[in-house]
Amino acid sequence: MTDSLQDRIELDALDVRGGEVRTLPRTTRVRSLTVADGGSLTAPEGHHLTVTVDGVETGSKLLSTYATTTAVAPGTYRGDVVVTVTEDHPASVMDAPFHLRQAVYVDADGVVDAKSVPSAVRGGTYDGRSARGVTVASTGEAFNGFYIAGGEYELTDATFDFDGNGRSDFSAQGAAVVAKGRTTRLTVDGATIRTRGAVRAGVVADDGARVVVKNSVITTTDGTLPDDYEDVLGPGMMTVPWPLGLSGNVRSVVTLGDLTRATYVACSVTSSNWGVLASDAVGSSTMLGNLDVPLRLSAVNVDAVITGKDGYGAYADVNAVDTFLGTRFTGVTYGLVLSGGSVTLGDSTHERVAQLDADLETGLSGEEIAALPERASVIESRRFGALLHQFPGSVLSVTGGTRISSAGTVFLNKGVKADITVDGSGGARLEAGNGVLFQFMDSDDPIINSGDFDDVRAVYAPPTGPARRDPQWDVTEVHDDDSVARFTDIDLRGDFYNGARAGRNIALTFTRTSLHGVISASVAEHRVAAIGPEQYRELGEVDNTAAPAVNNGVIVTLGAGSSWTVTGTSHLTGLVLDADATLTAGTVTVDGVPTEPKPGTSYHGAIEITTA
Repeated sequence: MTDSLQDRIELDALDVRGGEVRTLPRTTRVRSLTVADGGSLTAPEGHHLTVTVDGVETGSKLLSTYATTTAVAPGTYRGDVVVTVTEDHPASVMDAPFHLRQAVYVDADGVVDAKSVPSAVRGGTYDGRSARGVTVASTGEAFNGFYIAGGEYELTDATFDFDGNGRSDFSAQGAAVVAKGRTTRLTVDGATIRTRGAVRAGVVADDGARVVVKNSVITTTDGTLPDDYEDVLGPGMMTVPWPLGLSGNVRSVVTLGDLTRATYVACSVTSSNWGVLASDAVGSSTMLGNLDVPLRLSAVNVDAVITGKDGYGAYADVNAVDTFLGTRFTGVTYGLVLSGGSVTLGDSTHERVAQLDADLETGLSGEEIAALPERASVIESRRFGALLHQFPGSVLSVTGGTRISSAGTVFLNKGVKADITVDGSGGARLEAGNGVLFQFMDSDDPIINSGDFDDVRAVYAPPTGPARRDPQWDVTEVHDDDSVARFTDIDLRGDFYNGARAGRNIALTFTRTSLHGVISASVAEHRVAAIGPEQYRELGEVDNTAAPAVNNGVIVTLGAGSSWTVTGTSHLTGLVLDADATLTAGTVTVDGVPTEPKPGTSYHGAIEITTA
């Protein structure tokens, strides 16, 4: 051992009486440990204690609900009991300190004994460069498995079984596997990771680490929150922010920080609620990452599943660039959530996977790529296909044979600039259970609308009365901050609405596309008069009434080879018809004047189109 505090001593029993504070000078092995109520077993200053019984970490308890340090909980521990003294491992997120403990801590020089708890590793073998066949189990709180903080490391056929709350998945406190730092390269192959606990993530990649997880099963399940826990936002939160329209307290995998690269291949990743594949802009010290230095989250032939009632398949924050090939999202509330990030959905053809491997330097062999079944990406959502919200600049690209099937709206945009491209030439399909393919609306996020980010129980009151015309806003032009969507080589059946009250236009372009549906400005109304935490599932749920645009322009381009069969009265502010585009409708008026639309012509103003 490199630290004298870890020189092990052995005793038959260790008892700490009520009211007694005993400092354990070094790692100690006993047959029986008793910490009475009111007693305290502590480590020397700058160190922490971890108890294992028969190779299982246990007994660690956060000092309080919002504390970031653990203590040995009162109780009696019998068996092969090892109390390990380790150096403090601080992690800071937005200046908030967290104090981590882990079974194995590795840096560029190898295993750091002074920060490791070797008695928490059972079976297999491990050293400073690799581990094979090991098992790490925990029934305490906020304990990590393997923490890789430098160098190249391979983790093969490992098992992690954690039961108990973590503290923060932004700091990775409580995660099974962590990779952090720009010199870190971690490969995980054949792992089985199971966690049950709030913010007890399966895998966290941070601060420029390069991580590849293959042929693994990751399952995370909600924990029980402390009785006095109240919702907070920021690095210390233990639940999903309810204004996202979700519930739950655990994310399966989390990718953080600038330049981080995390790739999952041929894996099953499951969460009970909140989220499965998260890429989050928060860095180790800042709220938002460097937008010019994106993180990358990728998944190839991954099954991403929500097993509870609320959760997303993947989240792409402001500096995230996510690629999902042959990835299937099922049981989700939102297949995707984009908050300024970029997402590509496509097929896992060997060519696409090889290109991804080359771009990200994942190290997949030619044999591994050739062995992957080629399959399309799929979103099967119980509510929405994709949510675009909060931060502007989201980019979503749907390619190959991707199928997005949602019980509600396919694309839900809450008032942000975004660019959506759907290329149906490879068989891509969009299916909306409520008949709405595209909904644009003002944000109904209660906290954003309140302007007070500490008011976590804010209530959203939908506006009443008609929207007031902004004379400075041109509803007939496409502005830099507008939302655009392009559809190519696809058959679409469903409606498109712009229900925003504030100045926001949408621009829709169709090329070699057949559309049956309504495209219109609308009055979008919520179903309830107020939305607070108890009504979180009403967020994003609106009914549309087609109406002339006020500040919500709708500009449609029917490009080459496109046709639009109008199925209900539609109100536009711009209509561009290619020379071979077809519009099947009843009457058309422009600023109240009956008009016969002609191919190769464009129209601007208050355009009303009725059904044939």
